[in-house]
Order: sequence, then C-alpha cells, then structure tokens
Amino acid sequence: MTVRSLVFVANARLPTEKAHGHAIVKLCEAFSRLGVTAELWHPRRHQPNPAVAGRSVFDYYGVPPVLTVRTLPNLDVVRLERWLPSSLFQLLFALQGAAWGSYVARRAVRDQVDLYVTRDVLVAWRLVRKQLPTVLDVHVVPKGPRRKLLRLLADAPALRGYVALTQVNRESLLAMGIPPDLVVVAGSGVDPHQYENLSSRQECRVLHGLPLGRAIVGYVGRFQTLGQEKGIAGLIQAVGLLKARTDTCPLLLCVGGPMDPVPGYLALSRSVGLRPEDVRFVDHVPACTVPTWIRSLDIAVAPFPDTDHMARYASPLKLYEYMAAGVPIVASDLPTMREAVGSHDDVRFVPAGNAGALAGAIEEALQGCGAAAKGRRRPTVFSWEDRARVLLSHVNDRGSAAPRDAC
Repeated sequence: MTVRSLVFVANARLPTEKAHGHAIVKLCEAFSRLGVTAELWHPRRHQPNPAVAGRSVFDYYGVPPVLTVRTLPNLDVVRLERWLPSSLFQLLFALQGAAWGSYVARRAVRDQVDLYVTRDVLVAWRLVRKQLPTVLDVHVVPKGPRRKLLRLLADAPALRGYVALTQVNRESLLAMGIPPDLVVVAGSGVDPHQYENLSSRQECRVLHGLPLGRAIVGYVGRFQTLGQEKGIAGLIQAVGLLKARTDTCPLLLCVGGPMDPVPGYLALSRSVGLRPEDVRFVDHVPACTVPTWIRSLDIAVAPFPDTDHMARYASPLKLYEYMAAGVPIVASDLPTMREAVGSHDDVRFVPAGNAGALAGAIEEALQGCGAAAKGRRRPTVFSWEDRARVLLSHVNDRGSAAPRDAC
C-alpha cells in the first residue's frame, strides 16, 4: 500500500515540556515534509505548566503549520492524580484510556485515512478492532493487561506493524511471539534543519548570558524521566573531582528542569567543593532554543544511569541533538547509547555511575578541544524524516505481503 494520508493519535498532553511531545510533533512534521497529508489528534487536557499554557503546538515546538492538529474531547482524569491513591488512579487512567480510544476509533471510521499511527496500546487495539490500518510505535514494552493486548495486536489483520525504538525493544517483542516481519527498528531522530547555520559558540553564549572565556561542560535535557534521575548527581561529582585535581574548573551547565531536585544538586555541589559560580541549573527551555544551548557547550554529557529503561528502551533525543550540533560527547556506556551513536567517532563512553571515569573522560575531551575543534565536521545523523521513511517503507512492504487470517 502507498500511504498518502495518516493520523498520529497521541493520548498525551500537547504541547508538553517532556521529550515525547517534541518527538511526536517532529515525526508528524516529517511525514508532511515527505508529501503525506498528516494530522495529529490529541485529547484536551489541563495545562499545569504556565510556560506552556496558551501556546499552540506550532508555536511551542517551532514547527510550521504543515500538518493539521486536532484537540479532541476528553475527560481529563489526570487532574485527579494528586488526590487519589496510586493504584486507584492507575485503574481510572486505564479506564479513561480505553474510553478515549473507543471515541477515537469511532471518529476515525468517519474520517478514514490510509494509516493510523499511535504509541498507545489501547488506542491501537480500538483502531484495529474497527479494521482501520494501524501501526503501533513501541517505546517501552508494557506490563500487565497492556502487554497481552500488545501481543494480540499481532493477530489483527488491520495491524500494519510495530516500530520498535531500539534493537533490544525489538528483541523483547519477538520474545513475546510476535512475528519478526511485523517489527522494524527506528530510533529517535533530530531535525538537521535546526542545526544548519548555527551561530558560533561565542555568539550562543552571549545569547544565553554565559561566560565567554571559560570552558563549559553541560547536559541539556530533562533532569528526571519517569520519576528517575538521569545522572546529574554523578555529573556534579565528576566536575568536583575534576576541580580537585586541575588548576581550572569548567562551568557545569544543566538545562531542562524540573527544578524540584535542584536544591539537592546545589547541596551536593557544595559538598564536593564546587562554588555557586561553578554550577548553573536552568529550567525547561523552548525546543526551538535547544540547538543554541547545546552549541554553547565545549563538552556535552549524557551521564545516564544503568537502569532497565535507559539500558534497554531509551533512544535519547539529546544524543542525536548533541551530534547534530557538532559538540564532543561523553556518554554512559549502555547498549542503547551505542546504538544511538552508531559510527560517530567524537564520543567517549564511560561506565555508567562511575564519577571518576566520567571526570577523566571530560578532562580528556576538554584537552582535545581547541585546534581539533576547528576541523571538526558535524556528522550525518538519523533525522525525523529518516524515521518517517522507515515507518512508511515498513507499511508499504507489509501492504504487498499476503494478508493474514482474522483473529
């Protein structure tokens, strides 16, 4: 089959300061750039972040209006989370998801397009039950009832395939008995257009009020994901070690929020000998400004911990953005990190959670800056359009295959 029109159904608050919103919108933009008529459907939800409230998807993500965005009716149970026990809220959230998925499927029957794409298992299940051609974009293999639905989807004739975010993710799907021909791997991406003709490092520092004559080591991204730390504490310890054994100390810059853990970070900074002027923490910034923040750095760090999520399922947007900005990288040595980096040679891997090794790699990378940086070329990185092409090609290949029996 040839996909000329599609709808991405995102059961998520949009816009959102979290990375998944950026990824969804940029993928939809990429479909449009490839000539596919794309729509993005999402539920109406309360916007708790004042920095995001009132802003459109196009304005917030810096995306031209090349796609249609529809905000659909929704009973916003997320607003009840703070008042309910966790187990009760999770049940209510699942019921709401199933109900909203049913509504989406009924609407989709009226407004049929060539393909529906979603990250939500419940939405995918409702769509295929209506015999609507659907792709499930799998970022994390779920547990519980959703896991069973994930497997049952493979038997639905309307399913056009799964897109696994990482190779380990794909292996997890195959271990569940999902046929290999249904699963393709496509990691996160980057918009290379945002990194073309970037201002110089000095100009970017002036833009953000950063020191011009001091080395800056930084991390740009959410400080926490799924309630888990992203390794900022280890990065602080590494810079403290670096200061203790060298004459000069780089500025440690962390951009992305949330700011709740920052008091703890500052206390840790003091305990390892860093002064207030040695560290700077910045809350969430608009996605369109991320390239200039990254370009301000001498060294970009991805100090992720060795958790199941980071080692198996994550495909960090920041690594792709670091590479697109042409900044040297120090990253935790995890399978997903190596998969994302590929053949890029300006990266140093260190054991996750080892502050001493991280300090040594940062020091080595700083010493390698200067003259070497003048001849550095930005690598060709996997783009959102590349990801869109993988998905569309997978669907086209499946469309030419023999039909499967109904479940």
